Amino acid sequence: MRISPLAGRRAPTVGGGVEGGSRISMPGGQAPAPATRRWALDVPRIVSVVGVVAIHVFGNMVGNDAVRGSARWWAAVVVDLGFVWVVPVVVMISGASILEPRQFATGPADFYRRRLLRLGPAFVFWPLFYVFVVNSVMAGEVADAKGSLLGAIDGRSYTYLYFLWLIVGLYIVAPVLAAFLQGGGRRRGHDALLPIGYFGPVVTVVALAWFVVGVSVLNDWRPRRTAGFIRVLSDVSFGVFLVHFALIHVVRTVPAPAPTDEFLPVTILVWVLVTELSFALVVALRRIPWVHRLV
Repeated sequence: MRISPLAGRRAPTVGGGVEGGSRISMPGGQAPAPATRRWALDVPRIVSVVGVVAIHVFGNMVGNDAVRGSARWWAAVVVDLGFVWVVPVVVMISGASILEPRQFATGPADFYRRRLLRLGPAFVFWPLFYVFVVNSVMAGEVADAKGSLLGAIDGRSYTYLYFLWLIVGLYIVAPVLAAFLQGGGRRRGHDALLPIGYFGPVVTVVALAWFVVGVSVLNDWRPRRTAGFIRVLSDVSFGVFLVHFALIHVVRTVPAPAPTDEFLPVTILVWVLVTELSFALVVALRRIPWVHRLV
């Protein structure tokens, strides 16, 4: 599968949906309805995944007791807390994408089939990759077979992989939730977002504010010269979410003039480097047959 700013179609992303140039077949021989791209969700999706990388990079300094209380430690805390809203926003974006009525135009069975083909390979591969490659080989933390298997199943090997379980749960209830939201308007939509409160009340309020304000501001925005660039970055954001933690391990093995968890300029450099490498890697992987299903 190729990713190109000039491509007329794109593969479904974790948020669901297809680009405006594609069409969805309708039952009963009805004319298919064109699927318009929601640019207002693309920018928050890109910013959110960049924020996820920041949390995992700067969090290393935040957890370093050797620099705790220093100015650079507080700077890392500000960045870390400044992006605390990103994961709930990613969930909201995914929900907003897959709950559109066109996603269920051909029935729940076809919806589940498409979602399984999109998320299934990644759901199986990445927990195993992080347990047996990143944990055991890169980090040198060898666990017993039972512990490794359980870590791969429940996502505890790397806590951010719980996002895969969140998305699976969202897919399972999506047809029922979409029927509930139909005709309920924006009020029901906002009510449906509130259960993510397990992130914490403060995080939930901040995330809702970012999502509602961001989407409202960008609702009528249409990129021109940057459309292809934004499309590519948005389409690969799910893959960036999956690969970036492994690249953090790789980058930290490269000899540096200072420890990455002690000096702020080095930490910022790691953040920028990992972000750029992650996007570039996923773009390349999505060009490889079969492998593209993993990202």
